[in-house]
Amino acid sequence: MAEYPFRIALEEFRTWIEDAAQVPIEPEPLERFIELFAFDFAESLSHDRGDAVWRRDRRRLRNLARYLATIAEMHATGGRGATATIGEDELIAAFKIVKPHCGVAETNPATPSRGKYCSAVNV
Repeated sequence: MAEYPFRIALEEFRTWIEDAAQVPIEPEPLERFIELFAFDFAESLSHDRGDAVWRRDRRRLRNLARYLATIAEMHATGGRGATATIGEDELIAAFKIVKPHCGVAETNPATPSRGKYCSAVNV
């Protein structure tokens, strides 16, 4: 198996967040937010079984992106109405809510460790 380029995975993650939001997300804050995950994505995917790990974990990360977008949207629109945009404050607030639940549980001891997609994110 080949390693999965973690930058492609980060781009997919960013796209999933954007697609899940019903209001616009400010591009620069979103890019900074996504970069917070780079270390963990690299650790999880930059090895000889990275592609298998990504196939295994991709769905869970897509769900994480949806949760982040939905909660960030609630924070943005709750205070500023339906015309609000999602910025860094809303993304960070959403992450703080989901961080305890964003790991991927280990199910197979033969595969590389799971749950490394947001453990190094400190906000």
